[in-house]
Amino acid sequence: MASVLSGVKRSFAAASADWDGPTAATRPQTLESESAANARATASSSTSSVSSISSTKSASSAMDTAIPRLQLPVVHAAVAANHSRNASLPSPTSQPSGRPHYDADASVILTGVRGAGKSTLAVIASTAMRRKIVEADKVFSDTHGQPSGAFQREHGILAYRKAQSAVLQHILETHRRGAIIVCSWMERDVHARLAQCAATNPIVLILRDTAAIQTHLRVWDDARVQDLVTASGPVFRRCARFEFFNISETPSTGINEAASMHVTYSAQANSASIATSAPATGTTTPDEDSDARGPAPYLTLKRAERHFLKFLSLILPRGAIPFIESAYPLASLATEDRQFTYALSVRLSDFAAGDVDVEEMEAGADAIELIVDCVSAARDTAYPRLITPQQANNISRIVSHIRRSTVIPLIYHVVLPDPDTAAQNENQCSAYLSHVLHGLRLAPDYVTVDLRLHDAEIARVRAATWSSRIIGTVDVEGPSPSAPSATPPPSWHDPTWLAYYRRAVDLGCHVARLTRRAVELSDNFEVSQFIYSAKMSSSSSSTPPIPLIAYNTGPKGRFSACFNSVLTSVVAEPPTSSPAAAISTVIGSANGMDTANTRTSTTPTSDSVSRPARLPSPSDFDSSLSSSSLTARQATIALASAFVYEPMRLYVFGAYVDYSVSPAMHHAALAACGLPHTYRPNSTDSMELINTLIHDPRFGGASVGLPFKVSAIRLTHTLSNHARAVGAINTIVPIRQLKADGSVPDYGQILTTRNQSGPVLAIYGENTDWIGIRACIRRGLSPANAVRPGSVGLVIGAGGMARAAVYAMLQLGVKQIVVTNRTVANAEKMVAHFTGMLDRGEMAWLSRGDDADQTQAQTQTQFHVMRTHDDPWPAGFRLPTMIISCIPTHRIGAVPAPDLTLPPAWFGSPTGGVLVELAYKTLQTPLLNQSRKLAQQGWVSMDGLDLLPEQGFAQFELFTGRRAPRRLMREEVFKAHKDDQGRSNLPQLQGRLDNIVNQEP
Repeated sequence: MASVLSGVKRSFAAASADWDGPTAATRPQTLESESAANARATASSSTSSVSSISSTKSASSAMDTAIPRLQLPVVHAAVAANHSRNASLPSPTSQPSGRPHYDADASVILTGVRGAGKSTLAVIASTAMRRKIVEADKVFSDTHGQPSGAFQREHGILAYRKAQSAVLQHILETHRRGAIIVCSWMERDVHARLAQCAATNPIVLILRDTAAIQTHLRVWDDARVQDLVTASGPVFRRCARFEFFNISETPSTGINEAASMHVTYSAQANSASIATSAPATGTTTPDEDSDARGPAPYLTLKRAERHFLKFLSLILPRGAIPFIESAYPLASLATEDRQFTYALSVRLSDFAAGDVDVEEMEAGADAIELIVDCVSAARDTAYPRLITPQQANNISRIVSHIRRSTVIPLIYHVVLPDPDTAAQNENQCSAYLSHVLHGLRLAPDYVTVDLRLHDAEIARVRAATWSSRIIGTVDVEGPSPSAPSATPPPSWHDPTWLAYYRRAVDLGCHVARLTRRAVELSDNFEVSQFIYSAKMSSSSSSTPPIPLIAYNTGPKGRFSACFNSVLTSVVAEPPTSSPAAAISTVIGSANGMDTANTRTSTTPTSDSVSRPARLPSPSDFDSSLSSSSLTARQATIALASAFVYEPMRLYVFGAYVDYSVSPAMHHAALAACGLPHTYRPNSTDSMELINTLIHDPRFGGASVGLPFKVSAIRLTHTLSNHARAVGAINTIVPIRQLKADGSVPDYGQILTTRNQSGPVLAIYGENTDWIGIRACIRRGLSPANAVRPGSVGLVIGAGGMARAAVYAMLQLGVKQIVVTNRTVANAEKMVAHFTGMLDRGEMAWLSRGDDADQTQAQTQTQFHVMRTHDDPWPAGFRLPTMIISCIPTHRIGAVPAPDLTLPPAWFGSPTGGVLVELAYKTLQTPLLNQSRKLAQQGWVSMDGLDLLPEQGFAQFELFTGRRAPRRLMREEVFKAHKDDQGRSNLPQLQGRLDNIVNQEP
């Protein structure tokens, strides 16, 4: 191993001049010269140390000689000259096109040092994508009859390298498609061969923290492992276009990853699966009188699974990973196409003292903007021109930390320091570009590039982009308390700003972001005029316009920032400032609305309806007045104060919904986002009353409970495809704008016309129950039970929720579904509904991901109705790994609570599974208790408190057009739930509340 480390260091020394790598089109030719340089470095240096690595960086002084030096013009100078310097660039009308066309079945290659977790990630990808795993080390052993280390000792290093190269060549030729290839080899010839297929196969460098790698290797101390990680990164980056930092997951139970899961390989198919180990002896069964459960040890890797599959979905063609697409409404719209969106700014330096809890901060945000503020403004020539390996690893780790903690898009923004003097500092330009190019390896949703760079430099960024959307940006500072003598920025009337916008359009950016520090309040009105001018100029141009972000910064610029409609940069709410209730009440009163959402808690009370709240005192705003920053909630409150957002009335309808915790959950979310709406329960059996309320000019939407999930369809004018497929709805929203021909607008327009009152012209019906059920199944299924062609689901019931459960299973790719219900005829009717739609091809999208070589019996969906629980389990069906109970668990009128349990044999899956009881009024049910007692056999038990927020996230998006604050809504569900006697159930649910921080977003 020591010789390996020494060789890696020498390779790094030779490659340090351009370690971030050329584009895929030129990489093979470049690697030939790099190999020669590595050979010379090896011949001239018998040993290397980490300290000597940094000294070799001086050899990079000739880097980028073909790239023009950054010459930033004074901001009010013309931009046209800079724009026309390189006639050989792509046509100005071309769009970003750096992405090779990978085929959907192209093999994915995972590389990196041993112990980084490649094999575990390969199993996750293999299961989701239904591909085989090819381990280079295993193929080497099978080919030569001995492990690679033993072969090297017996035959020598030259023979070993030759054999290694031949094995890899065989793997790449044989498994170019349909595989997950794992390779830890670090030799130059290996990387040269990998680089040759980078244009046709995605190569991902897997990184991990040194402590986890050291635990795996068990032979080196932390310092030597750190040396290995630091030195090997640049070597692997020469052939890998992408990289993923694998954050170690630590089970709260203390059972480590290796103990809770292991990889099992099939010799015949060379495939893999994850086997689940039972908890250690002595693990206790949860107390039936409390619910303090934490995450099961066999669910330790669920965050890693979601995180890695999301990453792969960003670099692979659409459809390469079956059933990975998000079902939440706003996922269908690009963030820049929505109105009044916010990007939460988090600086890289904020992580210096430890990881930041991004999920706790993201309420009201539509994206996370990571501001990379580590590019020094130093002017001396000794400043490193490139991002260092340590900086690169740290950025990769932080990006992974953010990604695994949230579902909203990531904006990667590198700050160009001291732009006024950058013309005299070529090092700053090189450092800036190397940070930007490294960020593109992480596949962020958006990446910014400074429009003051030369065309060639922007073209280099464009050539390296993959799925990322480019935001062309210019930020001009002016006089501030820290720099009172700075030159004032040019007015928005200056033609330079319009030239920058046209430059962003012509260079193929997807979004333009132009900001300047406000000097006078009048600057806020000038920016509105500039936005109008930019829009008019685009209408007369042959090049399609792009979204424009334009506003003023600084204390006097917050007015324009509030009214900027696309991705305004905001900061997190101060933890000690929470005037939401008072502010929203004032807004409600000012708009002539009742003050029902005045509250000291999140649940509205009758006392609060008629009692006005105090006016906010100056102390409520001290934190914001002392800062030039703006929070998302402050911006939303400003829009409501200006009547852009109007107070709306939201409801939950049903026969018995007074116990519902939905009002508390939605009220908390509305307050956190600064929206002035109310959400109330309305228990009724009158469809006429519901019809009256949903045509109120201030009706904003409603949740639909039993018994109206099917009958309420007749109140709607149009249904989503999902609601039509399910045959039931649980959400209705008003439509106040129709197309010119009188028809209902498309889905995107429905989502972007929320929060405004007016006559209701139509009612739109949606079903989000299936979204919540699908989310619960995904969260509860261990990787060992990931959905495969032979997976079986069991649905109990035949009503609207049961239909949603069947549809959720179909959306997950489940092909065999068993239904049991007290009234067999209703179960058969439900099955006939779905089989009819499948036979008519009305749900054709459910066939995605089927392998061509699967048998017809495997690819066709099969249903079976169990007439009684005494019937034998159907032949040809495995035992279920998904059980969804969709029947009420409490007394309803004269109907007593059911005493339901299932035959023990139905829980006989050798790897366990997930059981979800959808009701939540009663949490201690016979069925849940039966399942909880089987926790040691791998069964995960979930209830309606798990489901409610999951489907509520989608409802919140439909009601408001805003992202739901997920963690907050989950917390409020536990806080607001009451037991059968109407008492707070928090003491019993405290353990689940405490474990929310460990739950995947």
